[in-house]
Amino acid sequence: MTSVIKIVDRQTVDAIAAAWLAQLDGGDLSPADMAAFREWLNRSPEHRETLIRMARVWSGLDTVIDARLEKVLAVAEADDAEKPAGLMPALARLYPVRASLAAAASLFMVVFGVFFVAADPFGFSAAPDKAVYASAVGEQKEMHLEDGTIVRLNTGSSLEVDYSPEERSVRLLEGEAWFDVAHNAKRPFVVYAGDGAVRAVGTSFAVRKRENVVDVTVTSGRVVLSNLKREENVEPSPYPLATLEAGHQASFDERVESVDSLDTEELDRKLAWRDGYLRFNGQPLSEVVDEISRYTTVTIVIEDPTLQNLRIGGYFQTGDVNTMLDILHQSFGVEHEWKGEEQVILAAAK
Repeated sequence: MTSVIKIVDRQTVDAIAAAWLAQLDGGDLSPADMAAFREWLNRSPEHRETLIRMARVWSGLDTVIDARLEKVLAVAEADDAEKPAGLMPALARLYPVRASLAAAASLFMVVFGVFFVAADPFGFSAAPDKAVYASAVGEQKEMHLEDGTIVRLNTGSSLEVDYSPEERSVRLLEGEAWFDVAHNAKRPFVVYAGDGAVRAVGTSFAVRKRENVVDVTVTSGRVVLSNLKREENVEPSPYPLATLEAGHQASFDERVESVDSLDTEELDRKLAWRDGYLRFNGQPLSEVVDEISRYTTVTIVIEDPTLQNLRIGGYFQTGDVNTMLDILHQSFGVEHEWKGEEQVILAAAK
């Protein structure tokens, strides 16, 4: 039996939790943001524990009750029967003053030894004057930034925007996003993801963060790929690796792992998620299942190893597991069996 477990590193969870706390402190969330926050909070016990841990440190610095946060967390927890003890008191006592919240975050790093310099070398750990955006599993979200840049978030993704007069900086904390960047040669646009940086002026491209690897797909213009070079006692600085032109895709970490040239059809296929669809053109079933699994909380297991390399073609609406199962059965003879509501087993027809 094949199973896949998604592992998100501790520093990424810390950064996302800090960003959510900063946004919660900054004001009311929109219904879409509230849904994304609830989904992230309930996705893993680790997310809850991290949020509580940070909130308790911040709450210890002041006795002022922040009613906004209490209300938000009450809504987020409303349909969850396993609310952990102490969550509301911890989150209801956050600093309401923006500058003080940043100071609280600094104290958190000292007390718990969470060194954001390692996870966030350019100082992008959440601050109240920065914006965080997130999408729930199965959701795509579009945002228009202050400079006219358009951002589309893919499923289960989050990013932090930090614009300064010198640089338009975005940190992709988790998942995938596509950027249509407004041109401004004097104010470059840089996406940071893990230890990678993607620099553009006026172009459009997608970035996906996969554990220690960053995937970049350029739809127009060009971008410069860099690794955040680290030297002892020296602040990390971007180390250029390659320039990527339109119609190309690259994967990189400390070096460029691969560069592929994509024709228009393949480029559209890889970015079909922007329109709410997934397209396949002869990919193995194992790859199809991995991709579809990003858009649903259902666990899909390929029980029969002979099915792993079955070539699949067609398109599916993101998150529509039932339609995928019907097509696999009707067109490819693949049987399925549900195990409860959250797991489905795929097997060859008997």
